[in-house]
Amino acid sequence: LVVDFGNKWRKGATNISDALSEMIQARDASTVKNICKRFIEETVCFLASSKQKKLNAIIETANKYMEEHYSQDIMLEDIARAVNLSPYYFSHFYKDETGINFIDKLTAIRMEKAKEYLLNGDESIKEISGLVGYSDPNYFSKIFRKQVGVTASEYKERNGR
Repeated sequence: LVVDFGNKWRKGATNISDALSEMIQARDASTVKNICKRFIEETVCFLASSKQKKLNAIIETANKYMEEHYSQDIMLEDIARAVNLSPYYFSHFYKDETGINFIDKLTAIRMEKAKEYLLNGDESIKEISGLVGYSDPNYFSKIFRKQVGVTASEYKERNGR
């Protein structure tokens, strides 16, 4: 059982020889059963941990892509390609893993960048809309107000600019 399990899950079964050595030295069936159980549990835990690390890496890569390309016209397909997943699968995966869809995350990134420009730059709202990936300043203003609760002009005024 240990050898078969180890062969099937080779990358996760790191202690096959230790488990086999313990089993050879075991004095009764109960001890062998406990060794097998412990070996399988450790392997399953390792595999689950590895899977979570991979999932986290995909989310991190997707978020980094959005942070680096927020000023561009980003499509679902672009991010999916960056993480080597199909657009359909990436969309569901991202929502399941983060609790929000990718467009909401992208919008949040863009609004944070817009707030930085409003506070630290001398660009007009029209220019800022283009800098954060919106070609239509009116649409940008609508989204900004919806996300932040005030217009971009009000935000700039309230924060000392």
